[in-house]
Amino acid sequence: MRKSQVQIAGAGAGKTYGLAELICNSEIEYGKNIYAITYTNYAKRNIEEKVLEQKGYIPDNIKISTIHTFLLNEIIYPYSSYILNKKINKASSVFLPDDKKRRNSKMSQLEKQGIVHNEKVFNIAKQIIVGNKQQTKKEKYRRSLIINHFIASIDSIYIGEAQDLDNDIVEIIKLIALNNIYIYMVGDPKQAPRNTKVFLDFVDEVKVKK
Repeated sequence: MRKSQVQIAGAGAGKTYGLAELICNSEIEYGKNIYAITYTNYAKRNIEEKVLEQKGYIPDNIKISTIHTFLLNEIIYPYSSYILNKKINKASSVFLPDDKKRRNSKMSQLEKQGIVHNEKVFNIAKQIIVGNKQQTKKEKYRRSLIINHFIASIDSIYIGEAQDLDNDIVEIIKLIALNNIYIYMVGDPKQAPRNTKVFLDFVDEVKVKK
């Protein structure tokens, strides 16, 4: 079994090209897909271009998308009604009020219409696949079925711009990796958002657990 990895690389180190090279050289288990996911559409296009440069085409079993799109298509849309008892089939970037109460109210209104705001995509995905310590046996069983589906359909996940990880994504990644799906991520801590230590703390935790 391959051990998941975190790669630290600075600006100009060829992270995108290296990521694409690893993807192109991977031996994909028959019937499964590789996912290459990143935070921005710009980085997504860069990975697509690098894969095209190296292979001349993008194979059907290599899926390149933003992290938002991955979470929506692979977790939220198919499993929201199964776990949360509410069907979510659309995402929106509609303006939200600054006032916290009105903001939460607006998000709740959207969810009643089957819409998740893009600001809540990470958290909703975590609610679906990770859950919490108070989950019932039924909820735990249902989440185990989702994980089994992942194992059956996903060979590996490659993550660019990993320095932008938030706590919700970290919890999702940990769960997926612990269930034998290979994860490779690369990031530059110097480009991490200000006042956040999520990526650095995650790297430290990975070092301790080897």
